[in-house]
Amino acid sequence: MQETQVMKLRQRIMQLDSYSGTQKSNAKNKNTNDKMRRPAEGDDIFGYTGREKKDSLNRKQKKDSIFGMSFFKNPKISFTPNLNMPTPENYQVGPGDELLVEVWGATEGSFKQKVDAEGNIFLNGVGRIHVSGLSFSEVKAKINSYLKRIYSGISAPDGSYAKIYTGVTITQVRTVKVNIIGEVVVPGTYSLSSLSTVLNALYACGGPSESGSFRDINVFRGGKKVATFDVYNFLINGSEKGNIGLQDQDVIIVSPYKNRVWVEGKVKRKGLYEMLDNETLANLVTFFGGFTSDAFTNTLVLERIKDAKREVQEIAFSEIGKMKMQNGDRLKVHSITNEYRNRLSIGGAVYQPGTYEFKEGMTAHDLLERANGVKKDASLNRGLIFRTENRVDYQTLSFSVKDLIEKKNDIPLKDNDSIHIFYKDSLQYKRFVKVEGAVNSPKELPFMENMKVEDVIALAGGLSNGADPSTIEVFREINDGSFQRLSTAFKVSSNNELLPEEGTNTLTLQPNDIVSVRYIKGFTPLQTVSVMGEVVYPGVYSIQSKNDRISDLLERVGGFTPFAYKEGATLIRKKTDEGEIQQEDFLKELVELESNSSETAKSLKKASKKTSEYRIGIDINKILKKKHSKHDLLLSDGDVLLIPSEKQTIEVRGEVLAPSLVRYQKGFSLREYIDRAGGFGNQAKKRAIYVLYANGDVRATHNSLFFRNYPKLEPGAIIIVPSKPERQRLSTGESIGIISAITTMGVLIYNVLKN
Repeated sequence: MQETQVMKLRQRIMQLDSYSGTQKSNAKNKNTNDKMRRPAEGDDIFGYTGREKKDSLNRKQKKDSIFGMSFFKNPKISFTPNLNMPTPENYQVGPGDELLVEVWGATEGSFKQKVDAEGNIFLNGVGRIHVSGLSFSEVKAKINSYLKRIYSGISAPDGSYAKIYTGVTITQVRTVKVNIIGEVVVPGTYSLSSLSTVLNALYACGGPSESGSFRDINVFRGGKKVATFDVYNFLINGSEKGNIGLQDQDVIIVSPYKNRVWVEGKVKRKGLYEMLDNETLANLVTFFGGFTSDAFTNTLVLERIKDAKREVQEIAFSEIGKMKMQNGDRLKVHSITNEYRNRLSIGGAVYQPGTYEFKEGMTAHDLLERANGVKKDASLNRGLIFRTENRVDYQTLSFSVKDLIEKKNDIPLKDNDSIHIFYKDSLQYKRFVKVEGAVNSPKELPFMENMKVEDVIALAGGLSNGADPSTIEVFREINDGSFQRLSTAFKVSSNNELLPEEGTNTLTLQPNDIVSVRYIKGFTPLQTVSVMGEVVYPGVYSIQSKNDRISDLLERVGGFTPFAYKEGATLIRKKTDEGEIQQEDFLKELVELESNSSETAKSLKKASKKTSEYRIGIDINKILKKKHSKHDLLLSDGDVLLIPSEKQTIEVRGEVLAPSLVRYQKGFSLREYIDRAGGFGNQAKKRAIYVLYANGDVRATHNSLFFRNYPKLEPGAIIIVPSKPERQRLSTGESIGIISAITTMGVLIYNVLKN
């Protein structure tokens, strides 16, 4: 009953939400909606309406494998009755129904009355009319006969100026109380529209449960069974038999299932199916929708419980109408075999590989022609035919592809034969030529006969800037069996147009040769640096010599602007050195080895974060005071010298109450800036405060005895207040152990002092 109350509360909330949004529109369209039928007001509606989500109940159910169960769990469908359809003539009017009586013609008027608890309506000038228990057609006739007493024009002929017409409409249907019990998801008493049927009621309660029957749903009225509804008959055939209209105090009982069988394999709908006592395997085939296209239907496999054990029965498809199903049966439908009756296949170095039809008398040459022949890179020395004998024995037949093409030796084929034509490369070791050094695209190229040195250099994009065409070396492996010499080298001379010099023979390459093009002696590619920020001439500058330093670069930029903040100068350097990259790879390996949760592992993980550049703090004043000193760094390709503008703030981060920017004031201490940010937080680690300066330098707090020496502050600095490490709380066992040890120690001390 708790679940029922929850569903009731949820429904009421939905009604309130929808009411607030539609109140105004309903007021505007009051006259239009008077004739539209609506449910009775003020009644509690239990169960599903089709609008709410059923995920909460779906999660409690097992995976829907029972046929028919998912039908009642789909939130996108609704089986609430259509209130806008014409009222059936056999609809039984009762208390709670609202009737609209209209009169038009020679006179006009309308009367809206709700049938009271005694089953009457009251019309002005007519009085009380008893309508409860009558069909809708009988009610219309009775009201019309009463209206004739005050409107004589009703009996006038059609077309007469005194003719009066009447009409009766049900604008609001009553609700009926229906009891749903037995094996359903949410049993209980439900308030439903009087137009509801058995199917509407089942949807309202969530449908049959896992142990409930979908085939034996009975409706009792006044203690007598009036209908039996079969959900399968509705789902398969669309039959409405037993899906009767409900009346007040009807009782719907869902019985437990009797027989269920499991269907798996090559069928359209796998799962559990409920079977009646007299139904056969043919009925079951109808339920699961038939077989898939690859199903083997000649023989069906049925597992059945007999004498507390399972037995297997093979059933011919022609006998399915005679085989009655039992509870616990398992039907398995196997797939057809993958074997072919008339198939040939060909693959490898042919233009049209694939599967072809086998015909008696076909030969290997015929199949090769149907595949449009062999490719240019096909090996003509050997091909293979794969053949199956007696479905179990496999054998191969080798043949000469060349003889087959020339029809010198043709081979008759059998059903399911497969031909494979090899590529040349697959039957010999890999042959390549490698080009490296001063070329635009160093690469490995496939070897081709009569390749020249100049040819492979051209295929590698030609000579790069700084290449020395007069110094080209070719390295070649030696396999003379001497165990002494492993390779030899050939020097080749050419020019920028890759033309061999006069009087020299061009070298023909062999497989696995390596061509190395040297750079001009002393050649160094153009290197550049950038200067950004508050200088007179910012931009890109070339490195003129390997001894160029920051001071040399500062002379070329024309000096600083009046807004330059020299103390915040920073040199940004890209990480391009091969040794540095190897260091990072080694650090990554250390992190993988230290995979535990130790402090060492945490430190390594923090340090292993890859960066593509460095930020180096520099001192411009010291550099300009003494050039080429240790402070005056050598320039590298890609360096960026950043001269920021004057800073006027100090940033406070970390464990403070209000991290923020604070205006820089000369002479202020670090504690004063932290106070401006609200002071220390509860978890602040006061002994380890760091200061990050504008140029990238980092200074830490120095502790000596009882004194803390905080770093000096400069404009643009960032104060970082770290957090204290989390303390691991002692477990209950550890706490008891410590208390026991202290107690024992106290007892020992007491005994010693007592003695």
